[in-house]
Parts: sequence; structure tokens; C-alpha cells
Amino acid sequence: AVWPAFETLLRADFRLFDEYEWAVGEAAGGGPAAAALPCPLTVFAGTRDGRCPPGALGGWARFAAGGGGGGEGAGGPSFELVPVEGPHLWPLDRTAKPGWLAAIAARAAAELEGLGKC
Repeated sequence: AVWPAFETLLRADFRLFDEYEWAVGEAAGGGPAAAALPCPLTVFAGTRDGRCPPGALGGWARFAAGGGGGGEGAGGPSFELVPVEGPHLWPLDRTAKPGWLAAIAARAAAELEGLGKC
């Protein structure tokens, strides 16, 4: 019954997964660091995720501000891997919801606090 609401979004996501090929230096300026996001990156990982366990997500650090992860941004580290109690689709797990919402709110508050110091 919910398929009409999600069909377009899911088809676009899978088209992106199937067709996109990233190349080093693709972003303006060339080189791997040019592809980094200009902001801190927080990656949440379900502790009971059998498809994509937390240990498999560290590669996202190369896309964090500065390209290497580990550096400090305005409100905290440029890359942070946060385990969230739950399965692969942890946002849909009602028992996990308070934990991940609190983690997101804490990181957003730290970022906003850091912006006030500029």
C-alpha cells in the first residue's frame, strides 16, 4: 500500500547505486582531498547490522572535512563513527530511536555552538 509513496525515491536510489562511478580528482581542483565534504561527517552504524557492520564504515572518513577524518572541526571531529543500538534499518527500530535522536541532537548542538565562536 505504501509503494506509490516510495517507488520514485527507491528507483532513483538504485539507479544511482548502479550507474555512478566515482573517480579520484572528480571534484573541482583535482586530487582526493578535493572530493571531501566541506563539513564534519558523522556516520551512524547499527550495532546489530549484519549487512554493513560498524567496522565497514570507516572508509567514509576520507570524505570528511580535510579528507582524512580525525581532525577537529568547529564543534568536534571532522569524522565520527557512532554506533547506534539496532539492526541494519536502525531508524525504523523503535527501541533504538531515543538513542540515535539524542546522538544527532548532541552533534547538531555542538556544531551550532562551534559556529557561535566564529
